Amino acid sequence: MSRIPKIERFDAGHSRAMRAAFNFDWNDALLYHIVLNFARVTIDACVKVVCDLAQHQQSQDDSETKAALAKRLREINSGDHQ
Repeated sequence: MSRIPKIERFDAGHSRAMRAAFNFDWNDALLYHIVLNFARVTIDACVKVVCDLAQHQQSQDDSETKAALAKRLREINSGDHQ
């Protein structure tokens, strides 16, 4: 028996709980600093990306980024998001 359906059921339940408790979609990639798709990129490549980012941290916290993040947070809090 495959573990994928079990994981997908868990994820679906977790997603419903997060939406009910916090009114946001945890699958929204804009909520994360980085999103890695294991279906398209090998695990080794993902590990390398994460390690490279950790070693070469560069701040992206300029005023434009902060304004975009604040706007997105307001959209999430107002329930005006897809």
